[in-house]
Amino acid sequence: MNADDMQWVRLAAAHLPVGAELTEISCPSPHYAVVVADFNGDGCPEVAAVYRLNNEYFVMILQHCQLGWVIGACVKGNGYGVTVMTAAPVTSCLCCNLIIGWQVGAIWSTLSVYAYSNFKLCPVLPDGINFSYVDVEDMPGPNGRDGQAELALWAHDTGEAYDVHVMRWSKGMLVPAPDVYPYYFCKVVHYYERMVAEHPDYGFYWFHLADAQFKACQLQAALDSVHKALSFPEPYPSLEVLKQLKQAILASGRGEADTEAARLAAGMTADMGGFDHAGTAANMMGTTSPVGLDYPQALQQGRDWASNDTDWSLDGTQYVEAAFETGEMDHARRAVLLPAAVKTTSGTKWGYIDAKGSFIIEPQYSSADAFQPNGLAVVQSGNNSGLIDRSGAFRIQPIYDFIGPFSEGRAVIIDSAGFKIIDERGNVLTPKAYSYISAFADERAMFYDMNEADNSSKYGYLDRKGAEVIPAQFESAGDFTKGKAVVKLHEQAFALIDRNGRKLTEYPFYDVGQLGEGLLSYQPEQNGKYGYINERGQSVIYPAFTSAMPFQDGRAIVNTAEGFGALYGVIEKRGGYVVQPAYNDIRQLGEQRLALGKARNADQPYLGSLYAIADHDGKLLTDYFFTDVADYKYGLASVTDGKQTYFINTKGQPAEGYPRLSGRGVLTIMDGVVQAIVDNRESYYTRSGRLIWQSNTVIPLRVPLRVKEHKYKPNVDYLVYYPSVEGMVNQAAQQQVNRKLEELSQVKRVPANVQLEYSYDGDFDVTWFHKNLLVLQLNGYNFPFGAAHGMPTMIYSHINVIDGSMYELRDLFQPGSNYVKVLSDIVGEQIKTDPQYSYVFPDTYTGIKADQPFYVTEDALHLYFNPYDIAPFAAGFPTFRIPYAQIRSIIATEGAFWRSFH
Repeated sequence: MNADDMQWVRLAAAHLPVGAELTEISCPSPHYAVVVADFNGDGCPEVAAVYRLNNEYFVMILQHCQLGWVIGACVKGNGYGVTVMTAAPVTSCLCCNLIIGWQVGAIWSTLSVYAYSNFKLCPVLPDGINFSYVDVEDMPGPNGRDGQAELALWAHDTGEAYDVHVMRWSKGMLVPAPDVYPYYFCKVVHYYERMVAEHPDYGFYWFHLADAQFKACQLQAALDSVHKALSFPEPYPSLEVLKQLKQAILASGRGEADTEAARLAAGMTADMGGFDHAGTAANMMGTTSPVGLDYPQALQQGRDWASNDTDWSLDGTQYVEAAFETGEMDHARRAVLLPAAVKTTSGTKWGYIDAKGSFIIEPQYSSADAFQPNGLAVVQSGNNSGLIDRSGAFRIQPIYDFIGPFSEGRAVIIDSAGFKIIDERGNVLTPKAYSYISAFADERAMFYDMNEADNSSKYGYLDRKGAEVIPAQFESAGDFTKGKAVVKLHEQAFALIDRNGRKLTEYPFYDVGQLGEGLLSYQPEQNGKYGYINERGQSVIYPAFTSAMPFQDGRAIVNTAEGFGALYGVIEKRGGYVVQPAYNDIRQLGEQRLALGKARNADQPYLGSLYAIADHDGKLLTDYFFTDVADYKYGLASVTDGKQTYFINTKGQPAEGYPRLSGRGVLTIMDGVVQAIVDNRESYYTRSGRLIWQSNTVIPLRVPLRVKEHKYKPNVDYLVYYPSVEGMVNQAAQQQVNRKLEELSQVKRVPANVQLEYSYDGDFDVTWFHKNLLVLQLNGYNFPFGAAHGMPTMIYSHINVIDGSMYELRDLFQPGSNYVKVLSDIVGEQIKTDPQYSYVFPDTYTGIKADQPFYVTEDALHLYFNPYDIAPFAAGFPTFRIPYAQIRSIIATEGAFWRSFH
């Protein structure tokens, strides 16, 4: 439950009968059985809560009216605990139903779906629908999501195997939903792939894998799995059932309407038990099988889905076909897991939510990347990176300094020795570490080795086994594409090589660019102009440009301005201009679209550009009002005008039916959900713009103390998130603390409609709270437009939440103690003896200051320096940890600072 939602827990607790207590749900992590949603369709949220009274369970609805919050309804529950509690539009897309799994056994729950209206809470399902696990989600069918949720009920079979039934509400009852099988059963397939990998000799897992693959329309894989299931001495569930399943798979693969085989295959799990094993759902639906004719229906729906060339994206773009072509559809059909962050009393923690905004993998990481198509995600624990799978288990423990994204089944990692290559199981493939390794492209990864004697580098290439297939020999090298790469042999000599290092063509020029659609930019002599040659080295476009980019979609961006000026244009392959060279910036967005940028201020072009969208031939589709534009993908591009962020279609028009958010940022479609990173805050929305999840703005400390986030954005280029402390008994002290926090956070007067010459971003974290000491980290980043980089700032505030004292370094030590010298000597010794501080500039460290920047944790004092103080900018904030035990003799253990957290 998000931190903001604790207010609803307190509201529910305030309305409990005497002697009652709120029920807790144990999985996926302990949380109260409280759900907030619009249950009656009036546009206002109600609060549902389950409580226990005299060993019986009750569910109540709190509704807000003129008198405030009142109990609208209360009914008795069906079990002895709650395993699931959520809200979703099951019976109607107009409002949510309350969905509860009442515990009736160690691995069994019974399903209740309630409708609430006119102060009445009524169950819509008969008793006895039992399950072991449930997914509730608006699942996409051939025409996308319809606004009503389906229920995937997993009923225990044997071992860790489950019969899975996907149902939806129709005409007053739950019925099978075969049109969404291609989407949901990919998740089931993933589960059973893991089971057969762990237990390859258990036939029942192979049977369930084949069943799931069939419903997911993975026919060849299903046939392979059913053959494996048939190979066991005692086939499960029986030889006859497996043969029927095989016959149905073959019939579907041939496109034949072998309905009898499909009927037998589709109904076999019900014959074995399925829902009947757990309850009376089959009787409730008036059938002998809860699955009916699922297989042929699902297969046809899957074919329709795969061939559907409408919707799923904007203005008729063929998202599904494109996704199949790029290999993304299988990934898109998996269960949605999205990275999300929560501010806590020990910093910002990352986990993963589902499409409903519920955490499936609890917030526990210092950072978390999106899951990749191979089902792995890079997460950080502390400062180290590892890889987890979709269950949250570590595939690779967090032992590396960095793990890059997988490309062609390989990823680049960095450890203390340097760059290496790993496979998807975490095996290190390179026999040694390198100074640098690029990501794999076309079965090759470029690397270079540094010669420390003369500080020179030589470049070569690795193959997917980690071997040096092309030894280090080049002065520079680019990525391979379509079996070819450009390398620099020596001064005035470049070459085009194949994947084995064989020279295809040599080019006697001062500079040669990367290959793009058969052409390469080239500079005949130093300080000369650029033109284009073909792969044979013949000049195709006369050198007339001060810079020239690779060709893409038959177009290349060139610059004609002298010095460091900007006069960008676009040429076609014969060298003619399709966009005249008159722009401050031009970007190729893909899908035959360009972003043409005019300087915000012609006298100060470094302040950036305002962009218009143009077609492949330079025809303007919009005016110049975008401050940033992302690349097109499946007919959509995220744009921002500085005040709002939204999608546009390939005509440059705002995309209908997608979120339009206030603020500056970017939108991305991830697994059918819209990820928004706007004004440095992450949130998720449905396609229609309904909020699914957003990061919390309140961090509870202890009742009634909390830290609240505030947003200050007086100018499009000035944004600060700053904290305030609430709930202190001493209100005067609280006001004084909060005024100081605003000042330290750079909340100051900034003109609203004036173009600044810099941008500023500020944020904060609660890094530690213990007893009465609150430690806040206030971060800032000032970026002067046109500079190589900005300047970060970091300030720690140590606040006593009882009296409002804000402590300084000297407050930690005994009066009269020479703490500056003691600490200076310790830091100096660490610089001399600890290799991690080898980056410190020689002879720059002369000791710490009396007011040296610092922060405290449970067991140590940490001193840090600002960038450039004693080390290069890239070193960030050099930090030195000093355990309290090492300086105990000078700590004022009876002082207010020390006592505030001891």
